[in-house]
Amino acid sequence: IQTLAEADQPSVRIATESGAPHTPVLASQRRHATLVRVDDDTQALAMLKAGQVDAFADARLAMPKDQAQVPGSTVLAEDFFTIRFGLAIAKGHATSLAWLASFVEQLKASGAVQRAIDAAQLSALHVAPPASPSPTTTLP
Repeated sequence: IQTLAEADQPSVRIATESGAPHTPVLASQRRHATLVRVDDDTQALAMLKAGQVDAFADARLAMPKDQAQVPGSTVLAEDFFTIRFGLAIAKGHATSLAWLASFVEQLKASGAVQRAIDAAQLSALHVAPPASPSPTTTLP
């Protein structure tokens, strides 16, 4: 299995943690593969090693550790679920919002965010691209 399309075939069994935030997304996206819900990653990895499942869906952040436990395994380049983090400022604090948006962009542009990722050995993480000129979103 090298692509998400190859993973979503009728004969493919994909293990995923029952309580993981990505599991409902994976369930809604898969059309043909069988989803095997497990209690934790230890159970999923044991099933993968034993050939009881063909793949294991987990957070990309955990994949280097998971892959080390299953010799010969491959982490797909494609993502089926991306977690994006954001920051919020209370309504009416436009100056604070502008400062925070500028600060975050400066951290990304200076390489500080990438250095933090590298120092934490989180090779599966990537720095977000520069924000659009208008960093604000107003919610009702």
